[in-house]
Amino acid sequence: KPNNPQLFLINISKSKDYYITKYLTNGTFKYVIDYYHKKPRGIEEPVAYYYLIQMLSIIKDLEDNSVSHGNINASNLLNRITTNELPKEFNDDNSWKEQGIALCCCDNLKNEEGHDRYSIALIYYYLCTKTKLEQKPDNCPRRWNESIWKQTFDILLSNKNPQGLISILIKELQQPSK
Repeated sequence: KPNNPQLFLINISKSKDYYITKYLTNGTFKYVIDYYHKKPRGIEEPVAYYYLIQMLSIIKDLEDNSVSHGNINASNLLNRITTNELPKEFNDDNSWKEQGIALCCCDNLKNEEGHDRYSIALIYYYLCTKTKLEQKPDNCPRRWNESIWKQTFDILLSNKNPQGLISILIKELQQPSK
């Protein structure tokens, strides 16, 4: 059973091809990216961390179930927006888990190790820099935590377990604003 309750797999013996999510009407993650790219300063680091946690959790759930989506892109990530009031300070409880992104649009599950991670690396890099990832990223956005930036791409471009980075990101989000 995946940690992300919005993403679950139908019994493989019945269907090899579909992920099911709750019906979501708040658009795709492409809309979120476009929104932040229109802002003069782009996305703020804590907001990027929040979405990175969501994407790493999707990767972890897929890999824990030995499944590869094979076609992750910003249009295949749906926005989940809760109607509940969220606590001002980020915490990893159920109220925050109702908000974020969910994976959808899977019409052919594939067994391509690392492809989903690379797709998430492309999405995250583009979200943060407004440019496409051409090679392994060296320079992080100005005033961002360079150690976390390097660790992010080290994990996304390898087979390393993302849980440690997820824990680091949660701690960063729980720190008081500077």
